Amino acid sequence: MMKTKIGLVLATAVFLGSLTVPVAAETPENSTEKHLVLFISPSCPHCQEVEDFLNENSHPDLTVHKYRASANTGLFANYTQAYEVPQRLRGSVPSAFMGEEYRVGSQPVIQMIESKTGSNETIPKPDLSDKLEKTQQKQENSGQKLTLVGVTGLALVDAVNPCALAVLIILLTSILSQNPDKKKEALKSGLSFSAAVLFAYLTMGLLIILGFKSVASTTAVQSSMIYTAVGLLAVLLGLFNLKDYFSHGAFGFRMEVPISWRPKMKRYIRKATSPAGAFLSGLIVSLFLLPCTSGPYFVAGGLLSQMNLLTAAPWLILYNTVFILPMVAITAAVYGGFASVEKISDWREENIEKLHLIAGIILIAIGTAVATGLI
Repeated sequence: MMKTKIGLVLATAVFLGSLTVPVAAETPENSTEKHLVLFISPSCPHCQEVEDFLNENSHPDLTVHKYRASANTGLFANYTQAYEVPQRLRGSVPSAFMGEEYRVGSQPVIQMIESKTGSNETIPKPDLSDKLEKTQQKQENSGQKLTLVGVTGLALVDAVNPCALAVLIILLTSILSQNPDKKKEALKSGLSFSAAVLFAYLTMGLLIILGFKSVASTTAVQSSMIYTAVGLLAVLLGLFNLKDYFSHGAFGFRMEVPISWRPKMKRYIRKATSPAGAFLSGLIVSLFLLPCTSGPYFVAGGLLSQMNLLTAAPWLILYNTVFILPMVAITAAVYGGFASVEKISDWREENIEKLHLIAGIILIAIGTAVATGLI
């Protein structure tokens, strides 16, 4: 009897258990659930416009994933990279991502929301892994090509800068006038001088990049504003160089070392009678070069400030390598007897306006490309 009762209890438990087995919920095929990823900043009035729109308008099928941009920089960067947002717009808020589309700015974001919520399509939350994998290599290749064009072009402007060439010519003239038969000493001193300029400019480049990063992190200045600003600066510098081509020294200034600074600069250079002295002279003279060479470098620093320092470092090295190449080439030419310092100096004086023309054209082209988002 007892066994019969136990059997009945077990059978009843199995039966009841079969009635309570959970059944997986199925998503209706006609589901129109939509997901919006939104990056904002509390101090941004345009972001508030988007939030007000979302609060004032009912969208029952819309799920908003809202992130504070400054607290989610890595995630924000991943979204802008995955969606191939132009460099000039990266970091700008409000930025919204929905399906395969993105919008930047209050009105574009609101218009996208209105368009998408009025449709019957289902828009899942973006899966960045697939999008990043597909776009990363593409972006790296195209981005490196454009950055290569921009950085190399700006470096070439500095490389053909008349005042940079003038400084080296003064140095070599000073050394050879004291030791006319010691070309090897001139070679060592010229290379030492070039190495000092390279070191000094690498240091200044890092400071420029850190300065841009500091401004971006402590103010409401967005990356798009930085890109526009450095692009317009490049165009302005280009126009100044064109001014010196058509009328050298017009409006009371030249894109060269100020005339009042030149006597003191020459005194420093003429004290360099050895490679060690040339290196020290190069460090000091780098400060004199800043007024006429810092413009393109400042523009390049603004572009590179959008990268992390490890990524920017090779581009900085490339820039300065291109910058000192004419110095190295002139030193080698004098040492090898292919040209005299006097001939190089005469060539510079004869072509100084043409050098300004080349610099002006390159700067205007790069500045326009940067300001319009092509680079």
